[in-house]
Amino acid sequence: MISTHRRSHPVHKQIKDGQAGWRTGISDLQMLADGIRKSFPELEFYQGEDEACLEGVRFFQKGKKLDSRYVYIAGSDQLKSEIPPDTHCSLILADREDISDKRNICLNRKDKSSCNVCDPDPLNKEYCYQSQSNENYPDNGKLSVQDPLAEQNKCEKWNNGRNSIIRVSGEAELTELFNVCQEIFRYHCSWADTLKNIVIRQGSVDDLCKVSCEYFHNPVFVHDSRLNVISCPVWREGMINWQRDESTGLLITPLEELNEFKTDREYLKTLTTTKADIFSADLRGYRDIYVNIWGSYGGYEGRLVICEIDSSLEPGQLVSAEYLAEMVRYVLEKRGHMENTYKRALEVMLVGMIQGKKFSDSEIASRIEQCGWKTEDSYVCIRLDAEEQEGNPGSSAASLCNYVEARVQGSKAVSMDNRVCIIINRNLNRHYTSDIAGILRDGLFKAGFSNVFQNLTNLESCYRQASTALKYCRKKNDMMWSYTFGDIVMDYIGDLCSSEFEPGDLCAYELKKLKEYDARNRTELYKTLMTYILNERNTVATASDLYVGRSTLFYRLRKIKEITGLDNEHLARPIKNLYLRLSIFLMERG
Repeated sequence: MISTHRRSHPVHKQIKDGQAGWRTGISDLQMLADGIRKSFPELEFYQGEDEACLEGVRFFQKGKKLDSRYVYIAGSDQLKSEIPPDTHCSLILADREDISDKRNICLNRKDKSSCNVCDPDPLNKEYCYQSQSNENYPDNGKLSVQDPLAEQNKCEKWNNGRNSIIRVSGEAELTELFNVCQEIFRYHCSWADTLKNIVIRQGSVDDLCKVSCEYFHNPVFVHDSRLNVISCPVWREGMINWQRDESTGLLITPLEELNEFKTDREYLKTLTTTKADIFSADLRGYRDIYVNIWGSYGGYEGRLVICEIDSSLEPGQLVSAEYLAEMVRYVLEKRGHMENTYKRALEVMLVGMIQGKKFSDSEIASRIEQCGWKTEDSYVCIRLDAEEQEGNPGSSAASLCNYVEARVQGSKAVSMDNRVCIIINRNLNRHYTSDIAGILRDGLFKAGFSNVFQNLTNLESCYRQASTALKYCRKKNDMMWSYTFGDIVMDYIGDLCSSEFEPGDLCAYELKKLKEYDARNRTELYKTLMTYILNERNTVATASDLYVGRSTLFYRLRKIKEITGLDNEHLARPIKNLYLRLSIFLMERG
């Protein structure tokens, strides 16, 4: 039986000053079981407490102390009279009896549609253990005393839950098993040594992935938190068709793929895992082994992925993937935290400025010069939100930031939770509105734009402008993809005013008086005055808009003066005119 239960990943020790390096060996007996099964299909595996690193294989000798660093090969009859040691050990048992005759073992998916002998799915975590009497066996593959197989097993006393045991049935010769194990050890240790040497000579992530593609017999790639592809030495049909950003040379994920990821619940849940796991074939059509890469301060920095395209994945590869991911993380840290320290420093500063933190002019200038920006350039701030999904720590927003920067010249995007802030240098890109419009349309986003501003020290205020514009863009619920702050500023002012007063209490009494007169007399004096004011007191334009003659218009204006006292002298006063305009706006918006 196969178990995918794994301990925390100890594997090889990380290189430190004064140390020789990593210990070389097999870090989990599951890896050995996967290799042995290719030569001896009738195999059961009982997960126990493996040593942090198994250094080799030895023959079992009666009465000799067992070393937990080694796996011991023995015939099951050799253990009949032996007392298991107090400490755990790792065993390979050659059993002449046929396992399948005693119990059919089926590793099926959750539907458990069949419990006959079948081709197992060794990476699935749902198991069905069925005997001939259809009894179910608990404890994740560890045999209980009631298990009929254990009662028949001469060495059930060794199967105590601490010992890791590989049990091979049939005509397995001990020397043959030994040779097979030696070759498996050589294969895994050779790969581990190669990785170690790459790290020692300060090789790249690409170097690690190239040798690992051969080791896993499948494509291997690494991407950062924004889905930038750091390394992909082998590409196969069916994998993501990444696009190359000409400005950086990096492979980036297309927007349609980003949209799939940000709405896929399985993917969003995987963003919090700390160990190697399996991503189903539902999204891509094939399974992956994935390991998230976490930075020194706990932040999500990217992911190692092994695609099940060329050959089937094996349970022991989960541990190998964790080891490779640790090597990748080590190289990335040595190269400056994703090899882009200045970008991270700039992002930290921009987020801090949005949050109200103060930075000196010299500090701002030194960080933006890497982008080719100057403090005196003109800028615009844009706010949009990535799709909010349960369990999403913000990777979708980070990926969107990367996509924007690759597609919009002169842009810098930062994410805070699912909020995305885009700062565009208008000196470098005067046509940014069309670039942003395409992203909004393709991603089904809505956005808010700030007013144009100079000096990045105003970023906090302009971010609030953009956020306010986005709020009203959603509130209006129309067909517009975006609003500028200038588009909605009067709505904003109106709402601020109405927060303490009823709209009617704020409006000029003259306009309310005309409204009341119109209601009693079926006239259009309010509409006439409103049109006259909005046309800057131009009689020709006003008469045209109202579809009346000049004489009719002059009659109405005299009537308005008679009722309200308003004449051209009053309307020409700036403050009075502004107040009347604001009142008209409040009355018209209801």
